[in-house]
Amino acid sequence: MDNRSVFKTQLIERVQEGMRVIDANGDDIGRVEQLKMGDPEALTTAGNEPTVSAGYPPFSGDADEPQVPEPIRSDLLRVGYVKVDGPDLFDTDHYLRADAIERVEADKVYLRLPKDRLAVEEGDDLGNVQPSHRVPPGERRVVVPPPAAGLGLPNQGYNR
Repeated sequence: MDNRSVFKTQLIERVQEGMRVIDANGDDIGRVEQLKMGDPEALTTAGNEPTVSAGYPPFSGDADEPQVPEPIRSDLLRVGYVKVDGPDLFDTDHYLRADAIERVEADKVYLRLPKDRLAVEEGDDLGNVQPSHRVPPGERRVVVPPPAAGLGLPNQGYNR
């Protein structure tokens, strides 16, 4: 089978969850966490959106994928994508378009792009939390909300 076909999006069909992902620089950037086939010939994402009718359970994390800003999200849904889980616990996840795959060999996916050219997952960036942002144990403050006035609960000493 020739891995260098004109239609590179066909390579995504050979990708499986758990495979190692190697970027164009030869760096191991993580493992395949999720993949979604797309339709590169489509003009819109209609039919590719993660919905209950498409087999995604409601309120599941999969329904929010890919977690990147528009128009990148629509583009990934249209052409298909692979979500790469970084090699370390607090690494950022990356998304790559199906056509960014150069070849698939054994248990590895090789990319045509370096890691810094891939879409990065939005969300909580734990890398911005510094040790100086932590509250020392003796300085912890507890904020108690006022009682729920007007909800039929006893109003114990709360004055306006």
